[in-house]
Amino acid sequence: MRSAAVIFDQVQTIALGASAPPEVRAALAESLLGELARALARVAIDLQTCSPLSHGEVG
Repeated sequence: MRSAAVIFDQVQTIALGASAPPEVRAALAESLLGELARALARVAIDLQTCSPLSHGEVG
C-alpha cells in the first residue's frame, strides 16, 4: 500500500505543478516512473513466488 500512496502523491504533485518549469516537471515525471517501475518489479516478483507456473507446471 505504501507504493500506491507514494504514486498517488507524485501524480498529485505533477498535476498541481502543471505550471512549473519544464525541468521540474521532467524531474517529477522521472521520479514517478521510477516508483512505478519499482512497484511493477515487486508485483512481478510476487507473481513469480506465488504462481504454480513458476514451478514448471502447466495450468
